[in-house]
Amino acid sequence: QTLPTYAFNGNPANNRIAALNGWKSFEIVTQGETFNNPDGSSYTMLGNIDGLGAYQMDGTSDLRFFLNHESPYSCESARASVSEVIVDRDLLRQAIQNAIISPSTVGDTGGVEFIKSM
Repeated sequence: QTLPTYAFNGNPANNRIAALNGWKSFEIVTQGETFNNPDGSSYTMLGNIDGLGAYQMDGTSDLRFFLNHESPYSCESARASVSEVIVDRDLLRQAIQNAIISPSTVGDTGGVEFIKSM
């Protein structure tokens, strides 16, 4: 059985994952989503995300994610890009808890925003 899941911005039309057998899920970042950084800049996740790596940053509770994705630009030398996403680990933990206790079958994060920068 496939259950509906929501992307980070709550729009299931942008979601690219399916939860099975009672699992709940939500995306940390969604293709085409635009994030506004605290410094006033913004970034839109482009291309198809097809790789992921992460580690906890030294001396902080932040997690650094690296997302490999196809580049939407026509360029001979670069057909892929790597984007960095900084996530507050404690807020991500709260979002996961909210998704677990939510009576909804979708991963409702309770509105917790855990991305610090992209």
